[in-house]
Amino acid sequence: MEQTLTLSPLQLRQLLFTRVRVEARYSAEEAPSHWAPSFDFSDTEIQLNVEMGERENDDPSVGHDYRMGVRLQLVPSESEDNGIPYLVDVEASAWLRFIDQSLAAAKRRSVVEVNGASMIIGAIRDEVARITARSALGTLTLPTLRIIPTER
Repeated sequence: MEQTLTLSPLQLRQLLFTRVRVEARYSAEEAPSHWAPSFDFSDTEIQLNVEMGERENDDPSVGHDYRMGVRLQLVPSESEDNGIPYLVDVEASAWLRFIDQSLAAAKRRSVVEVNGASMIIGAIRDEVARITARSALGTLTLPTLRIIPTER
């Protein structure tokens, strides 16, 4: 399969983790019953908070700059224990640049909201997997999330 490689119009400039809390909920003795690699996320509440702001550039020809913050939490159900192996509360901030000048502002913002959040969530997924890789409960790989923009 032949491919053409080009730069995406949305570039990640910097990403920082501002909160990282990953805590095993069970002891090593309980690991066989709460093995993270086989955990099914279908009944898990995943809370996602996304904030975004745009910075005015003196020279719009360089692109449009955005700051985006994402906080992702796995929340165990209060009514019944669904066996989430870890409490997860991770927050990251990223600085992004959108370089396509031809796109209207509303469309550009929608692209940044979806793709920017997806980039940050991917980094959070990697960080959670890295942290849990050495736990007795096993590596937790967060599910792939689909972000659907709301109509304005």
